[in-house]
Amino acid sequence: MVFNDSQKEIHLKYYQSTFDIYLSTLTYQRHGSIRFAYQINRNGWIDAHSNMISFIGLPPGTYSLKIKAMDNNGFDLTEDPLAVVIRIQPPWWRSSLAFIVYGCLVLALVFIIIRRYQNKQKIKLQRQLRDYEAEKEKELYQTKINFFYNIAHEIRTPVTLIKTPLERLIKYAKICDRGYRSLLMMDRNADRLLKLVNQLLDFRSAENEGGSQLYFRREDILSLLHNNIEDFHDSLENYELQMNVSSSVDSLYADVDREAFYKIMSNLLSNAIKFGEHLISIGISVDSEAGWFHIDVSNDGASIPTSDVDKIFEPFYRSEETSYLQGSGLGLSLTKFLVTLHNGEIHLVESNKEKTTFRLSLPIHQSNKYIGKHDEKGMNHDLIESHKEKSLNPKLHTILVVEDDKEMNLYITSLLIPLYNVENAENGKQALDIIKERSIHLVISDIMMPVMGGYELLKEIKSDESISHIPIILLTVKATIPDRLKGIEMGADAYIDKPFSSDVLLAQISNLISNRENIRQFYYKTPFANMKSVAVSKADESFLDSLNNIINEHLSDVDLSMNVLADYMNMSRPTFYRRISSISNTSPNDLVRIARLKKAAELLITTDMKIYEVSEAVGFRSQSYFWSSFIKHFGVSPSKYAKMNRNKRRNE
Repeated sequence: MVFNDSQKEIHLKYYQSTFDIYLSTLTYQRHGSIRFAYQINRNGWIDAHSNMISFIGLPPGTYSLKIKAMDNNGFDLTEDPLAVVIRIQPPWWRSSLAFIVYGCLVLALVFIIIRRYQNKQKIKLQRQLRDYEAEKEKELYQTKINFFYNIAHEIRTPVTLIKTPLERLIKYAKICDRGYRSLLMMDRNADRLLKLVNQLLDFRSAENEGGSQLYFRREDILSLLHNNIEDFHDSLENYELQMNVSSSVDSLYADVDREAFYKIMSNLLSNAIKFGEHLISIGISVDSEAGWFHIDVSNDGASIPTSDVDKIFEPFYRSEETSYLQGSGLGLSLTKFLVTLHNGEIHLVESNKEKTTFRLSLPIHQSNKYIGKHDEKGMNHDLIESHKEKSLNPKLHTILVVEDDKEMNLYITSLLIPLYNVENAENGKQALDIIKERSIHLVISDIMMPVMGGYELLKEIKSDESISHIPIILLTVKATIPDRLKGIEMGADAYIDKPFSSDVLLAQISNLISNRENIRQFYYKTPFANMKSVAVSKADESFLDSLNNIINEHLSDVDLSMNVLADYMNMSRPTFYRRISSISNTSPNDLVRIARLKKAAELLITTDMKIYEVSEAVGFRSQSYFWSSFIKHFGVSPSKYAKMNRNKRRNE
């Protein structure tokens, strides 16, 4: 780069940041004795060792360059140094305009982030508000339900007391026709009021219990439907309605809950009659390929407004156009719930000036079937009576059934007596008396019972150290999570909802008993297993730990027996015997013998004692009895057992 003293500024691009400047005084005098020095941005003067100054990779910016010429003695040859301004332009992405754009983009990004955050907070607030409103609506709904439920409970008893004398008056009293008609009107309205009360109680029960299992059975649908229609015969006459029933099949059998199906059809027929003007139609059809059957219930009355179609199955919903009609607003809601429990569907097919039609669709076959509450076919009364007359089989476990419903108690007993000894009680108080007198291996108890309920019985058993080991299965129709949690926290071993499958009940009993039996066998056959390993509660663990210490301290005592142990444990002999028998499924003397044999096996494995020394150390009176007892318990002789297990321990 060459320039003269008249050129005061140099402008370069960012890619021209490496350059050379050639220096000359433009005179040939004293050429060989002239030196140059330069200064950049007021830094110190730098000698140029030649007539060229090189700059490499100067950053973009403005630089002030001064150059002067000197002789060999350092005297300036020029009055004023040559001053030049060098401006290196930055690249476009580092220009002022670029940074302005960058700033705008950052501001825009910050604005977007703040706006999105505000929108997110707004949406969150709206969601919280909706949740709050939904919660309040739910609370209001529950308050309404609780109010009607409590009122219904109070109303049902006086209505029943009104209805019973009315029926007697209608049947036996001799009164004039006008009075008779008045009594009939009173009876019909009492029926209607009782029906509304029961409907509300059914709805509350279904809602609280979360839809407990139904009792599916193979039923004649056409017969059930015919019986249901017969119940509405008087209503059809009172409203002057005709009913047409048509079916595409001559017979139809399907798996339904008889009572729930009756409620479903009753609500559909009641609605059809309530809104019908002249004609009620019922159509039955079957879709064999899909495995469903359909029942269409139609009436020719007022249509359902389009705005109400999506709300008709909601609890307490009443259309403004039909608010003058009587009703609770629960019928279709309960119907929808029961249909869902049947794994079916119900929906409004059409609603216009000519006809309103609801279609009920249910599967012909249900995947899960449950035995009914009072299935008399499942009971063998003769077998039960003969079982009561027989003495208990000592080889079988004894199960106590606690149920105040006699038919349910009888049914459970009929299931158990082929496999177990069975004792029966009608309430918790009777059950406690039986448990304290006899050896019970498992208790099956209902929750809702007079005198003493299932929870009280559970609490009494689990708080009494002498019987706390007994496993308990609770049976109840209260299938809510809080009820389950309450039973489990109190120590229930299993919780089975009513209605229940007999297979499920038997499997649960078998599992509880077999699991405890497996634990006992592990203790019996394992020399180093502690006796408290068979405990199922902390109380049992403490009891067995104390008993195990006493037995080990007196193991060499040949006179150690049940009576001695009962005295050491400060318990009466019958109580001590029952508790040992229930926990270990063996007698106290047998438990002592097992403890002796387990200790003998331990000594044979861990010491070099002779067999007769081991026999004496564990309290056997004779070697022959020890030998035979050992073989019976472990399946091999003491010498062979010692040889096998010593080799095994060496290999390990």
